[in-house]
Amino acid sequence: MDWISVTLPNTVTIIDDYAFYGCLGLTEIFMPNSVIAIGSQAFYGCIGLSSLTIGENVLTIKDSAFEKCNAVTKVIIPKRNITFGDMIFWYCSALTKIHNLSPTPQSIGGSSFSGVPKNTCKLYVPIGSYDAYRSHNVWGLFNNIIEEEYNSILEIYEENISIFHIDGGISVISNDIVNIDIFNLTGQLIYKSTFSESKEILLEKGVYILSINGEKSKIIIK
Repeated sequence: MDWISVTLPNTVTIIDDYAFYGCLGLTEIFMPNSVIAIGSQAFYGCIGLSSLTIGENVLTIKDSAFEKCNAVTKVIIPKRNITFGDMIFWYCSALTKIHNLSPTPQSIGGSSFSGVPKNTCKLYVPIGSYDAYRSHNVWGLFNNIIEEEYNSILEIYEENISIFHIDGGISVISNDIVNIDIFNLTGQLIYKSTFSESKEILLEKGVYILSINGEKSKIIIK
């Protein structure tokens, strides 16, 4: 099987119904901020995807958009009142982390997390929003709801890795060997390194995709 990474151009505003349906070899999808809607079953059965960052300006995600993406371990949901359909993450059985940046829990279909291991998958929410998520009829199904403080960088959460802002870039501290790749939003690799202990990386102002040991996150340098 050929494994593929897809970077959508910033002319794309809607990912249509069934756009990547059953695309078994899709391993990465870079979603530009131009995307405002994700169609029904758009990524159904994309079993190669391991992490998912939903675009910052997405307003609508229709039914079963990511159903049976059963290799996805981490999802990042932007700080936006997205209109979710139902069965969004149905049987995404490898999910271990969901970072929802919205202080108000979005309305989402009751079967959206069926088959997700809600005893072990951790739901991270903004500080001060625990009670709202805990009392929600769907988000409240997760046993582990954890408040965390967000700033302009979303940390990649691994036990031995910490990421901090510095003036003009980031600082990465680790007790283990770290493989780091940084891409711009067109998917171009602009930085690559393998190191242990700590490293300061200078970056120009902008938005980047940071990959550390395969875990991806969007970062903003102001």
